[in-house]
Amino acid sequence: MRSKTSRRSHYNHKGLLLVVALLSLPLGLIALSLVTGYSKTWAHIASHLLPDYLLYSALIAATVAFGALMLGVGSAWLVTMYDFPYRQTLQWLLMLPIALPAYILAYTYTGISYDLGWSFLGALRSWYGASTLLILVSYPYVYAACRVAFAAQDKTVVEAARNLGCSMRAVFMRVALPIARPAIVGGISLVVMEALAEYGTMELFGIPTLTTGIFRTWFGYGELRTAAQLSALLLFAILLVLLLEQLNGRSKQAVQNQRGVTRSRPRTRYAYLYTAACSIPVLFGLVVPAVFLLKWTVQSASIVEFGIFLSALTTSCFLGASVALIAISLSLFCCYYRRYNPTVANKLLLKAATFGYALPGTVIAIGVMIPSLFFQDVLIAFAENVFGFDIGLLITGTLAALIIALVVRYLSVGINTIASSLDSIDTALDESAHTLGHARRQTEWLIHRPMLLPSVASAAILLFVDVVKELPATLILRPFNTTTLSVKVFEYASDERLLEAALPALTIVLISVLPVLYLNRFIDRREGAIRIESDPQSGSRATSAGNHNTDLQGIH
Repeated sequence: MRSKTSRRSHYNHKGLLLVVALLSLPLGLIALSLVTGYSKTWAHIASHLLPDYLLYSALIAATVAFGALMLGVGSAWLVTMYDFPYRQTLQWLLMLPIALPAYILAYTYTGISYDLGWSFLGALRSWYGASTLLILVSYPYVYAACRVAFAAQDKTVVEAARNLGCSMRAVFMRVALPIARPAIVGGISLVVMEALAEYGTMELFGIPTLTTGIFRTWFGYGELRTAAQLSALLLFAILLVLLLEQLNGRSKQAVQNQRGVTRSRPRTRYAYLYTAACSIPVLFGLVVPAVFLLKWTVQSASIVEFGIFLSALTTSCFLGASVALIAISLSLFCCYYRRYNPTVANKLLLKAATFGYALPGTVIAIGVMIPSLFFQDVLIAFAENVFGFDIGLLITGTLAALIIALVVRYLSVGINTIASSLDSIDTALDESAHTLGHARRQTEWLIHRPMLLPSVASAAILLFVDVVKELPATLILRPFNTTTLSVKVFEYASDERLLEAALPALTIVLISVLPVLYLNRFIDRREGAIRIESDPQSGSRATSAGNHNTDLQGIH
């Protein structure tokens, strides 16, 4: 007869397996769509449209990756290694452009060109114009990763290179970049996934990519299977990016002695040049858009339909709160099961549960719609046969399908945040509480709860903001006559009602600043820890330069 402990462990394993299976169902159905046959619409798309979808998706992803690499690595190197005017302020401001979703930046610069009568709108509405805007909002992924990696360099290595006659440029190329390579690869991977997943900017500018193709196939042709097959191509592109990240980044992470670097003071003319260089992405990625959004919000006060705005705000807040509550509950469930049953299988299952963050909202939305329509038809038929009445569209006619899709995509934010905090709680505390007669639930409430509360609150904020910003999944799965802040921005911008789009856009930006401030605090704590460990009396501790990349997942 199996003991109670054994039965509990077995149940825990099955419970976690069930959660992962449900989360993976949409993606599995997307992959299976490739072997279910192809329609005439697919033949038309493959012959005439798919080459452009693939070309522009690859072109934009490569361009954005290169631009984000240049801006992110360069600015991180300057604020880490040099002491120049306004450096401390700029190292915070350089993170803030990530608070602007790309579609809001696209709408803002379109409005600026109209407002000022500039003629560059034609150049803006192109693949290279869209790539430039994506660079401005995505370079902080690389900047954040490299800032910690550069700060973690052993100062003796840098000093040895300088003593051997290397200039700072040579130190950067021969020492710093190889050490920071895992962090760079992780940041660039996030940038590429963001570029491939972007829908709002591409649709506003009329650029044919895989993401816009999925929308047009579903809304234009009404063919869910063909849209799923296009989604499968995008899914495999993301998987390829993740595979390359694993092969070229984390598997070869350099372990460094964390004796923090010492900043040098450049000559006066170079110091202000560094200040200007770090100010440019902040100016065009944050200051200019924020100023014009604020200006348009004031100008549109007399024409804004506040009833519609409040309805969109209420729906966005409800969605954010619902997804945060469900995702936090599932995250606690998964993390505690892994803690009490730290088997290899449970660790792999928990890792699998966090896969959704890497996938575009478009892919997940199509994947959720397929089983939703099936189960909804089953429920309708059952109610008509058994009870004799029509229960209506319980899944696709409500926010249920959208909430499911958002939980699938953003569950990793809760799991990664809570797991790191829970792992820091020594199991000896649990054993001591058990010795004193406390049951497991009492231990969790009295000991774990106060220690986990900051992480749970941080995860809830990150989840809430991610949901408010989400556009593609919301556009596909929202019920009829239901709108959110992101949808209103997109609709107003598509109709060229630019003034009316300012208030919901500015609201999203203000909400999105919260996780960026959280991330800045995290990076400052990491740099502070490195500085403390550089004290000879404290010794040194080996860590990996790229381990913190998962903490960026809640921002994208």
